[in-house]
Amino acid sequence: MVRQWVLGRSISRGWKQADEGSVVLLRIGDPERMVSYVVDEADFESAAGLAEGDDHPAELSWLSVVTNEPDNMMRRIRSAGLEYRRTEWLMSVDLARQPVRRAPASYGVEVVRRGEVVQVRVQEDDELAARGQMVVMGNDAVVDMVWTEPEHRRRGLGGAVMSRLAEEAQKGGAERGLLAASVEGRQLYNTLNWETFAEILVARTTG
Repeated sequence: MVRQWVLGRSISRGWKQADEGSVVLLRIGDPERMVSYVVDEADFESAAGLAEGDDHPAELSWLSVVTNEPDNMMRRIRSAGLEYRRTEWLMSVDLARQPVRRAPASYGVEVVRRGEVVQVRVQEDDELAARGQMVVMGNDAVVDMVWTEPEHRRRGLGGAVMSRLAEEAQKGGAERGLLAASVEGRQLYNTLNWETFAEILVARTTG
């Protein structure tokens, strides 16, 4: 499930991916995050060594550590001299169990396909109000970049985006959804029957 999520998110965001043994290297190229090493807790030290030893300046090499023991993992991150940045939650759902939500009548919903990426856009009077996208890979649909503009929140648009993504995913043959949730997003996904199966502790190198 973790590998599927990493691959889907990489395709969604146009990141280049490579394997460094048990560590997945994502070449992101952002001015504040050049690379990210994705690893489970068992191979954390290998990933930390790669991040500390690569050619990027301090603070530009990041790690995403998948764990079911976040307290212990936090201690290991700090002992390695890395800076903890945030926590995300890996979640999954049987797409057939996700409830259907619809946008209010004043909003229009459209689906845009760009290669392997399926985007759902919710608009009001030609103004983008909410969006989300996904990549379907066999049985799995990896959902990514779900967002509602602040002035359009508390109107059910996030649920409407997720419902349309689920519909399109099932048309493409997917049965399971995967995503990484922020603190705010997790509240929405919980109401849609998504369940957490692991945490991701995100950290970076320091000077």
